[in-house]
Amino acid sequence: PLRNAARDANDIAGALERLGFEVTLLTDVAGATFWDKVDAFSLKAETAESVVFFYSGHAFQMNGANYLVPVDAQLTSREAIRTETWNLDGIIARLQDRKRQTLIFLDACRNDPLPQSVRGTGSAADGLARLQTGVGTFVAFATEPGAVTYDGAGEAPNSPFTTALLENIETPGISVSDMMINVRNEVEERTFRRQTPWDQSSLREQFYFN
Repeated sequence: PLRNAARDANDIAGALERLGFEVTLLTDVAGATFWDKVDAFSLKAETAESVVFFYSGHAFQMNGANYLVPVDAQLTSREAIRTETWNLDGIIARLQDRKRQTLIFLDACRNDPLPQSVRGTGSAADGLARLQTGVGTFVAFATEPGAVTYDGAGEAPNSPFTTALLENIETPGISVSDMMINVRNEVEERTFRRQTPWDQSSLREQFYFN
């Protein structure tokens, strides 16, 4: 269980709505319904100037591919990894389009949810792997590739990464690249440099939330 994941999603959804985005909010999502929701979202976004995808929860990498983990995944075998999780490359492929800017924010992986018997030797590493994306895509990770994030200390209502996002995403006149510098510095300070947010970009022009 992750104490803050659903609250992270709700709070980011609220910030995006205040910024004028049309928001689809999913929490505690089961595996079977997710792809239908993503496909419906992608259809609605066909005429959009920009698309934002935010995920808070468990994720892991295996053989260089990243997988997001639904709440009903059991992951009792290696075969189940491909049938019970969501491949991140598949999500991005549905969302990105050369005609618009696509921004992906991943507040994961908190810790590796795979049972030790499934992981195998060298088949999976901590954290998430770097992504290969098309033009016009910005991806922000809660921490650097191969590292693990934190769910939030004590009674903190959000994870360190989401907390920093919420403090900066509505700031007027700041590009997403400069926003991530602020987020990175704030998360490092809160986690005593144990967590460093990371981003990679193929944007062709600067993006501003506000």
